[in-house]
Amino acid sequence: MKKNFLLIILAILLPLAAGARNYDGECGDNLSWTIDTETYTLIISGTGDMYNYTYNVTDSCAPWYDYRDYIDYITVESGVTNIGDDAFTFCEYLKSATLPNTITSIGRRAFYGCKRLGEITIPNSVTRISDIAFAVCYKLKTITIPSSVVSIGRSILCVSRDLETVVVEPGNPVYDSRENCNAIIETATNTLVWGYENTVIPNTVTAIGDHAFSNCRKLTSIEIPNSVTSIGSDAFNYCIGLTSLTIPNSVVTIGKSAFDNCTKLTSIVLPDTLTTIEEKLFYCCTKLTSVIIPSNVTTIGRYAFGNCQAITDIALPNSVSYIGEGAFNNCMKLKTIIIPDLVTSIEKETFLKCDSLESITLPSNITSIGSRAFYECKSLKYIEIPESTTFIGYMAFRRCWNLTFVRSLAMVPPTCEDDNVFEKKTVESVTLYVPEDCVNVYKEAHEWSRFISIEELYPGQGVCENQQARVSLFPNPAESLINVNCENIRSLEIYSSDGKQVKRMTVFGSEAQVDISELGSGIYILNIETTHEIITKKLIVR
Repeated sequence: MKKNFLLIILAILLPLAAGARNYDGECGDNLSWTIDTETYTLIISGTGDMYNYTYNVTDSCAPWYDYRDYIDYITVESGVTNIGDDAFTFCEYLKSATLPNTITSIGRRAFYGCKRLGEITIPNSVTRISDIAFAVCYKLKTITIPSSVVSIGRSILCVSRDLETVVVEPGNPVYDSRENCNAIIETATNTLVWGYENTVIPNTVTAIGDHAFSNCRKLTSIEIPNSVTSIGSDAFNYCIGLTSLTIPNSVVTIGKSAFDNCTKLTSIVLPDTLTTIEEKLFYCCTKLTSVIIPSNVTTIGRYAFGNCQAITDIALPNSVSYIGEGAFNNCMKLKTIIIPDLVTSIEKETFLKCDSLESITLPSNITSIGSRAFYECKSLKYIEIPESTTFIGYMAFRRCWNLTFVRSLAMVPPTCEDDNVFEKKTVESVTLYVPEDCVNVYKEAHEWSRFISIEELYPGQGVCENQQARVSLFPNPAESLINVNCENIRSLEIYSSDGKQVKRMTVFGSEAQVDISELGSGIYILNIETTHEIITKKLIVR
């Protein structure tokens, strides 16, 4: 009833002869189209290629796009040689499509969003299926890739939630679905190029390709065999049902964004062979609570852990020499982190909006701190700028409302990008401590001069040394007792790797012995509060 009513309206609006029952036009140099209003069938006939379309660009949509909700069936007649890009995008009421054996290619997003498409047969004449050609075809239950297909684009069937079976016909020279794996594998390279929740990865597969399981929303777990050596970019992104994953040590590379937006992923075991955490690898994994970074990793890519809102602690191995822009951006529960000594710069927005970050240890060779690096770290209590630092970007420490201790070890005041590096509250209420004989230099320096109070930290004792050199902690690793030597100790606090305080003791003096026999083995954070600062050390308990 609804369709009949709308078609009457369309008959008035369209420039067609009175009483006409079909809608028609051209869709290729020698192709025409018509809609049979009695059967709700779109018919395409003629010879040659169909035009390519772009569904979301004005005047570039398929000519039947405005009537897509009233197309139940599609018949493409013999002579048509391809299905154009975006040809039938969002024909949500389409139930079936008949394609002739003259078709050689199916374009990008050709059947994208055909949510009621329950069956389609790809003819043996087809050699190429382009990107996301059948994506978001919810009702499609089975599909067979003919032996003629030699080129398959990315994510051709993603978010096809009712899919049960995928088969590549025997005799295909490029692809196979060996061992009834319910996947598409590139035979020559043993690369799995497409899979979904029913896929079982054969132990002959050596690579999981780019976008292979992208948007596989019903995937909760999958076993990756020891034969796999690489996982491609975006391989599991938006697998919103994936909760845990173990990656075997055979894997040596994992591409960028491989697990981004896996919003239910709580834990993952990374292989010891990994040397790079690529950009956005775990971006928006909002339930990820912990991850152990292998000891061979040297690089943490841009936004690698960005928006991982549940992570409370992350241990960076000493091998890390570079941490990219925004790497821990918006890790709202991250409490402590120690930056390895090989890192020479804190890139922009690295710790932006880490609301719970209370302490951070910067290595002595940091030369620059990027813009908004610690922006809105609301719990950060102290910061010590290393002697080697020469540049600090704009708003690097803005909105750090709880800063109570700021110290610069640099003899020459680091150049500040603007006069908004520190919050107004900070420069008005917190004393800036600087090396001996450097007070006047800082009082005349851009941005630093905003501090109302600038003092030497240790008057008469020469240039302040790096905090790590002034603290003695031994033995470390330890089993039962540790000894701490440091001037003017007031208290000692030990935190577990998940940010919980497990021990606290008050100390008056420069030496302390601490019983740690009740602590389990693992990595802990030791905060040493003195009369002037808080110093953070990593403690290993055996």
